[in-house]
Amino acid sequence: MPAWRCPITKVLLPLDRTPESLECVNLLSHLLKRPRLRGGVEEVTLLYVLKMEMHPEYRVSKAKEVLETETFKEIKRLFIEKEIQPLLDQAANSLTKTGYAKGRVTEKLREGPVANEITKEVVDGGYDTIFLKGGKHDLKEKLLATVTDTVVHSLQGVSFYVGGISPRRKEVFSRILIPVDGSKPSRKAVKHAALLAKALGDEVKKITLLHVVIPRAKPEAVFKEAQGILEKQGIKKEIIEEKLGQGDAAEEIIAMTKEHRAVVMGKRGMTKLQDLFLGSVSRKVLHSIQDRVLILVS
Repeated sequence: MPAWRCPITKVLLPLDRTPESLECVNLLSHLLKRPRLRGGVEEVTLLYVLKMEMHPEYRVSKAKEVLETETFKEIKRLFIEKEIQPLLDQAANSLTKTGYAKGRVTEKLREGPVANEITKEVVDGGYDTIFLKGGKHDLKEKLLATVTDTVVHSLQGVSFYVGGISPRRKEVFSRILIPVDGSKPSRKAVKHAALLAKALGDEVKKITLLHVVIPRAKPEAVFKEAQGILEKQGIKKEIIEEKLGQGDAAEEIIAMTKEHRAVVMGKRGMTKLQDLFLGSVSRKVLHSIQDRVLILVS
């Protein structure tokens, strides 16, 4: 049996003043309650991206000279002190209540376009995991792109935990869905899910491997490989089930999420423009499910 390693080690958690942001904190706190994950996560950075254009004083004038006045700088300082710092401190306190070491939590501020600054922080900081807000998006948001959508399609080599835990969603990992197709991104997702499931222990009641049949495919081989990865991490065979789907892969996955609390799937290396015109399974799923945790492994 291969040695267990933590699937998330250096975490970035962007915050804002919405309930969905707090749900992301709740999700990470939930994971850190597990000793394996608490010991394996080396560092958590809480990030707030300051958009001064949202402040009333900023709307009066965008003139450079106004932004550089001592008055405006004082307004900015007070805004951070009264509105932003308490939010960061509250999130840090939630994490350390799990027993996670206070010295491993860092609070950061950046200023500028939110998606751009989050992406820059990931690249600059070398994070392997980022927690982002989820939720169903309407047509306008699909066209203009949400922060989550932009960040997800701007980065590779990162695991994205999209969604969170609210009072009505507690047993997040009791039933996990893993779409599989035998590809490299799919194998990486199965490995990530296996490591996560081992750390979560008896919280995981059922793992479903979903394979959407395509011409000339060999589902038996795909299932056998995925089952082997899970079992090597000590996941009990009796909690693993196999499901075959037919038709559009994204639609099959979305339909199956009704029976599952979390989805772990691979993300191919398509650009946002390629996704828009060619479409991708992960993008369709990202835009269609809500009240679930979606883990995209790239």
